[in-house]
Amino acid sequence: MLSLMEEGDTASWKQQLIEETFDRAILAGTDPDFRTLRSFIGSLKDAFEPYNSEGDVLEEMKVLRIGDTPIDKHIAKYKMLVTKVKLKDDNPIVIDLFRETLSTSLQ
Repeated sequence: MLSLMEEGDTASWKQQLIEETFDRAILAGTDPDFRTLRSFIGSLKDAFEPYNSEGDVLEEMKVLRIGDTPIDKHIAKYKMLVTKVKLKDDNPIVIDLFRETLSTSLQ
C-alpha cells in the first residue's frame, strides 16, 4: 500500500510514517515494525478521514429533499446516508428526518 502513495498528502504521510517507524526501531534497538494491517488502516483513516464525517452525513440528511427524484431512488439514497451515520432504521430521529425529506403530500 505504501508503494502506491507517491503524490501529495499521502506521500508526505507515508514519509512521516516510515521515519517514525525507523526512529522507534533505532531507539528500541529492534527491527522496524510497521504493526498490523488493521493498525495501519486505522492510522490511515485517522489521517485522512474527514474530522466530523458523521456530522456531515447528518447535515446531508437534514437538507435532503425528494424533489423530482423517484421515491425508490430517494429511499435508497436516504438508507445509504443512514448506514454511513451508523444509525438504525427504526431510530425515531431517522424516521423524523426521513419524513422531513418528503413533500407535504407524501408526508
